Amino acid sequence: NAQLRKFFGSVTTTVLTFHFCSTGGDDWVDYAFLLYPTGTVNVVVFMFTVSFTHIALMNILTGIFVEKAIQLAIPDRKALAQEQRRLDAALAQDLRNILEELDVDGSGTITWQEFSTVASDTMVRTLLNVMGLDLRDAKMFFEMVKSSNGAAEIDISLLTDALMRMKGDATGFDVQAVAFRTYLLGQRMERLQLQLANIDTIGERAVPTSCTQCLGS
Repeated sequence: NAQLRKFFGSVTTTVLTFHFCSTGGDDWVDYAFLLYPTGTVNVVVFMFTVSFTHIALMNILTGIFVEKAIQLAIPDRKALAQEQRRLDAALAQDLRNILEELDVDGSGTITWQEFSTVASDTMVRTLLNVMGLDLRDAKMFFEMVKSSNGAAEIDISLLTDALMRMKGDATGFDVQAVAFRTYLLGQRMERLQLQLANIDTIGERAVPTSCTQCLGS
């Protein structure tokens, strides 16, 4: 058979025929029927080889290339950290610019009268919301920062840092930290109450009985 010798007459032509069938260069069914007169075993081996190349080998090679491409597309941790620091620095600068605009007298500090613009100015609140800052109670926030500062006016840098800490949602760690601080505060209050009770007891014992009778008379 001239066609059989043409496509399977040597190792080279056989490999080339398998390459055509595996890569879509030609339809494998024609070659299967061409091999049929040589025996069923040859047809089965041919079909298995083509099927294995299509289903297994090509999928494995495709998976390897896709995995490598995904790994190359993912930036390393150092690049992600640098990008996050850059974004935080840009956000802090934007917040500082907003606070400097609120600082009407140019003192470098913010009073409640100046900061109250956050609660009344829709544009300022929108800008803060876009930055991920949602100040539902501007007065309470200002009082908390002021109490930690111990002054009637808050420095712009300090207020900027406080706003940056407000960015994002509260994590489980934040909730646990607040709960732990509340627990410590409760423990201190209990110890203080015990100390006050001991002081009262000692004071009562220190008063002489005669003096008590004198006071009673």
